[in-house]
Amino acid sequence: MSTFPVDLLTEIFLLLPAKTLLRFKVVCKLWYHLITDLHFVNLHLQRSLVTKTNLHFVVRTPMLHLTDFDTFENIRELDYPFKHPDHGGVGVVGTCNGLLCLYEFEYYQIMIYNPTTQTNRLLPWLPTEEQLAYPHGSFYYGFGFDSVSQDYKCVRIGQTYSNDPNSYYCRVMVYSFNNHFWKKGPDVPYFFYNHYESNALLHETIHWVGAGSGDDRVPRPIVAFSLQDEKFSSLALPEFDVDQYIALNVAVLDGCLCLLVSYLYDCDVWIMEEYGVAGSWKKLFNVVKHESIEHLERIVSYSTSGRGLFVRICFRQVAYLDLETKETTNVKVADFVRCLDAHICVDNLSMLDHHNYVYAEDEQQGKNNGKNKGKKKRRNKKRNARFSLVLSRVKFFRTQL
Repeated sequence: MSTFPVDLLTEIFLLLPAKTLLRFKVVCKLWYHLITDLHFVNLHLQRSLVTKTNLHFVVRTPMLHLTDFDTFENIRELDYPFKHPDHGGVGVVGTCNGLLCLYEFEYYQIMIYNPTTQTNRLLPWLPTEEQLAYPHGSFYYGFGFDSVSQDYKCVRIGQTYSNDPNSYYCRVMVYSFNNHFWKKGPDVPYFFYNHYESNALLHETIHWVGAGSGDDRVPRPIVAFSLQDEKFSSLALPEFDVDQYIALNVAVLDGCLCLLVSYLYDCDVWIMEEYGVAGSWKKLFNVVKHESIEHLERIVSYSTSGRGLFVRICFRQVAYLDLETKETTNVKVADFVRCLDAHICVDNLSMLDHHNYVYAEDEQQGKNNGKNKGKKKRRNKKRNARFSLVLSRVKFFRTQL
């Protein structure tokens, strides 16, 4: 093996799935260093994205499992922090390049998790401000990749409940994977009400669509947050019956931004054919509901044949939508009662590591200078000690459960 050309070996390895490569790491030191090399990891990921191979589903049953794409076969239970036999322990905020952003239910912890290597990174803990504490506030999340800075970012939007779109409290925090800290982001343009999982990642931009709460049911434009310049913008909605709609959700379908409009007895599926152009909205099709509560919440992916879509319908059920008959059939995964959710993931050989906990509120850490450098450094040190104490307490309580 030592005389085998490394370049040829690399080309062969790029054709193999991650499961095989992870086994090959123990063959010899050369193979280990080759497979774990960051350049090779990125090459393998990019090839999988371009060829649309090495795809899987991560499903909730309610535990997280990895299954074959399209068939939901060869199910394998995943090992992740905070897992719970009754409710799974976590929800999926979003997925990007095979990495999942998970939201932990009990301690409000956010983590980035790689289902391929089953490694994770816990994000620094964020305190909840009094204005955003339950039951007056709510949080919305997003996760994606910025190709300019080569950085994964997570966004948390905190808002107080309000029937007045012009009077509400807002707090936006942005996490950088490379720097491993949170910083304050710009305020969101307006109040919106939706579920923490209801977002769509497209063109390195996270999208949310919101409606009012209470008596104010006027739909707001789609909120877009660019991961590159870290600024908010808005996209106009298509023309639909705003007096009769029940729910709005955003999704991505075939590289286009998609809007799911649910009415009492049916659902409309719209796509924006030219991103950012309001006049390019086109209604693709209509789906008749079997029950009044059965609206489309999210599109997961096309099936391999292209004849149907895997979708998540209301009250946590994954279904197969036949594009010819427009009929939906609930997806069955192994012997589980039902499949609560599904996300498409690609093989990613990245090994996520843990970092010390750092919290930065209004300024980026590491850019302090002048007379305030020592003062800010001491303040950050105190914050680190305080949050390390919180983390140790959380770990203690976890051991007691």
